[in-house]
Amino acid sequence: MQRALEIGERFGKLTVLREVDRKHGRQHYLCKCDCGNEKVVMKGNLFGGQVRSCGCLKKDNHQNITHGQKGTRLYRIWSGMKTRCLNKKDKAFPKYGGRGIRICEQWIEFNGFYEWAKSSGYKDDLTLERKDVNGDYNSSNCKWIPLSDQAKNRTNTPYLTYAREIKTLKEWSEETGIEYSTLHARLKRGWSEERTLSTPSLIKRKQ
Repeated sequence: MQRALEIGERFGKLTVLREVDRKHGRQHYLCKCDCGNEKVVMKGNLFGGQVRSCGCLKKDNHQNITHGQKGTRLYRIWSGMKTRCLNKKDKAFPKYGGRGIRICEQWIEFNGFYEWAKSSGYKDDLTLERKDVNGDYNSSNCKWIPLSDQAKNRTNTPYLTYAREIKTLKEWSEETGIEYSTLHARLKRGWSEERTLSTPSLIKRKQ
């Protein structure tokens, strides 16, 4: 049997003020929250820990998790990343989660992603890029780059297979030293992947 509550006793952010009329035979107490609000709580819920504030604690915890960022561009970037990798119904899933692209454990919750973004120089004119487009979303494989720079590395860029390796056009340009525009033009003219990547170019990629 639960003991009687004492005036001034605390449960989380709630301080017991007095007992109020019983409801359905159960004891209820008027409590004052640290934020100043008052709330009537059933005795069993105080003892069991189900109620620890007037409701503000849940709100505070949500604000702490999202840092007040919900609805911002950074939050949308994080949400989009999760959708592409985890939601099988998303149209982009085959190019991300469907290819085995994963999100590191620290970024599954927004708090971890937010802290990394803050420390790695995020600005609203930058976008998230994976250094290795076949790699996962994590702090060692991701960086912030200007939006214009990401165009060459989008997941709708053709993946070319050569010497048993699969890479984007941008990656092959960097590896072969052939200009991205040259490789793109060759493919557009109908060249095979092997010919596109194995034929030397007189114009080398700018460093």
